[in-house]
Parts: sequence; C-alpha cells; structure tokens
Amino acid sequence: MTAVRGPRVPLVAGLLFCAAGTTVLSAATVLAGPGSGPGDFALVTGLSLFGIGSGLTTTPMTALVLANASGRSAGASSGLLNASRQFGGLVGVALLGSLTILHPSGLRLGAALAIAAAAMAGAALYGHRNIAPPYLQRDQGQPPVK
Repeated sequence: MTAVRGPRVPLVAGLLFCAAGTTVLSAATVLAGPGSGPGDFALVTGLSLFGIGSGLTTTPMTALVLANASGRSAGASSGLLNASRQFGGLVGVALLGSLTILHPSGLRLGAALAIAAAAMAGAALYGHRNIAPPYLQRDQGQPPVK
C-alpha cells in the first residue's frame, strides 16, 4: 500500500487505528471500575485495533526514513529509527506500569490511556498535514518536497 499510495495514507490510518484501540482500552478500564479489569471483548477489540494500527505504521515510517537518507547513511538511519521505536515503547511501558503500581485505580490508568490516545491522534494530524503526497515526493531524482 505504501508503494502505491505513498506513506501518508497508511501512516495516518495506522495512527488513528492505534488511537482508537487505546481509546477502547481506556474506556473499558474506566467503565470496569476499581478492582476489576476490562471485559474480554473490550480487551480483544482494543488490542486488535492497536495491533492493526501498529502494523500499518511500521512500513511507511521505515520508507520515509530510508527515502530521505543518503545511500551512505541508510543503515545508520534505519538503526536510529528502530532504536527510537524501541526506546519509545520502553518509556511508554515504564510510565504506564509505574502509574498502575502507584495508583491502582482504573480511573488513573484510563486517564493515562486517554492521554496516549490523544497523543496518537495528534501525531496522525501532524502526519496528515506534513507528509507530502506521493506525486510530490520524488520526481526524477529530486529531493522530496515537504
């Protein structure tokens, strides 16, 4: 899909799927109340939406990084992308985990997930406004247009 439509559509769609999945998990956590977890249906739905979104964002993000890297720095650019992706996941899990341990009520975890969903929706809006359509990106060896 990235080769045909460019990176904008799958990247923005993937971030919106991630935001929707996180919103479902947030709502299910808050509605479940303290002492109980979200229901199985909400858990499967939220994680499935998040997984689809994560899968949709991986390829276009890599394509954007490698398309804008020179041949000599493509390996370093790819490594930096993967390291930053892993570091972001590490920090996110650490923050959510510490918030859950310090404040075990479902309301606090639900609020944290809602903030994460808003951040993903903001990233989708940023990507939609700042990633050039495919017909503007590379035209006969010219650098991509932003």
